[in-house]
Formats: sequence, structure tokens, C-alpha cells
Amino acid sequence: MACITASTLCLTGGIYDLDENQNDRLKPILYLYPTFPFCRINYLLSEACSWYQCISNWRYVPDEIHEELKALYTTAVVYMILALYLNQIVPQEFGVAKHPLFFLEGTIKRLNPQWHKEIFHDDDRELQDFDDNDKELRDEDNDVRAER
Repeated sequence: MACITASTLCLTGGIYDLDENQNDRLKPILYLYPTFPFCRINYLLSEACSWYQCISNWRYVPDEIHEELKALYTTAVVYMILALYLNQIVPQEFGVAKHPLFFLEGTIKRLNPQWHKEIFHDDDRELQDFDDNDKELRDEDNDVRAER
């Protein structure tokens, strides 16, 4: 569905700018959404094969395709880093979500320990001891209770 939408927008012409040779080029902001460069590359390659001659050598590939390939690789790396980061900070079914600035924790602790306590809400207390009658421990398993 996304490729169909992108192809329709590409064909209607609302997403292009003219370069210095009056050729249509994809607007730079659209490089951030990988479907647009991907569809544009397919369009340029199929246009070359249908009207002229298929591109058989890397040096005949248009500059626009080089730019779009760079955009695809760059967005892949950026989205991978973003996915790894969000996997750490968004709460999951199992595990504990990290603080959004977890990657700066060591630096902040080294530079200013007081900031570290304020930002990461550090306290010097150990984990609280719970009474067996506490509401949140009602469904606790016996083996977990024994370890506590």
C-alpha cells in the first residue's frame, strides 16, 4: 500500500523539484521516508530500460540514483539506531525500561554526581522489604517469595 501511495504521488508531480538542468528530482525531505527513494530508483531504472537501453554499467547510473541509494543506506542506519534506543526505553512485557538518558549516565555521574542523583532519581536506600500481606505481592509465586 505504501509503495502504491508513493508511486501515485511520484506520478502526480507534487513531490519534485527542478534541478539546474530542469530535470525532475525528488524533494530532499522525502529522502527520509525510504519508500520514496526506493520507488524513484525503480522508476528511473524502468524508464531507462523502456525508452533507451537498460543500464549495464555502474558508471551509467544517473547521479540521482546514487543520492537515493545513499539516502536509503543512511536512513537504514538511523532507523536501526532509533529502534535499538526505543527498545531500551519503552516499557516491555518483561524487563525494566531504562531512563531516556541512559547512554549519558556514566558521563553525567563523572561530571556532576548531584545532577546524576536529580536526573536518574538515585537514592542510597536498598530495596524495600515488603510485608507478605502487601497488595502488590499477593500474586507472587512461592519460589520468588523464598528468594526474597
